[in-house]
Amino acid sequence: MSLTGTATLVVAVIAALVSPVACMWLWSRVRGPRAVRGGSRMALFAACQVSTTLLVGVLVNDYGPYFISALICASLLTVLWHHRVALLTLFWVAQKTEPGASSRFHWWIRTLIVLAVSAIMISSRERVGRGSRLPSYSAGGSASPVT
Repeated sequence: MSLTGTATLVVAVIAALVSPVACMWLWSRVRGPRAVRGGSRMALFAACQVSTTLLVGVLVNDYGPYFISALICASLLTVLWHHRVALLTLFWVAQKTEPGASSRFHWWIRTLIVLAVSAIMISSRERVGRGSRLPSYSAGGSASPVT
């Protein structure tokens, strides 16, 4: 049984499902003095926590890049949400307006960029539609034509 295999994942899932059931079943069946009962119950509770943490660890190891990407995205969104008032103030309230002549000039530049990108997209779509061959890049960096 490898540490990153399917068998480990199955064992972790079973342990995470069985340990709370076993904890509830054994909770009232623990015998002994009060200190022993308390320690045994804490051990049962700790077993539930450890099995759940083990499952999460195995899942993260199995689906690592996706989990880390989602964690980074969620962290960034949390930071942005926490500082939303300061960001809105900075971008919408504290910014000075652009002079009229400069605003018109920038509008024309934006319009030309949109037209150029649209023309490039339309022309490449027509070439692909006629059956032209576009290069496809593999992991090694060499180009191979795709039909």
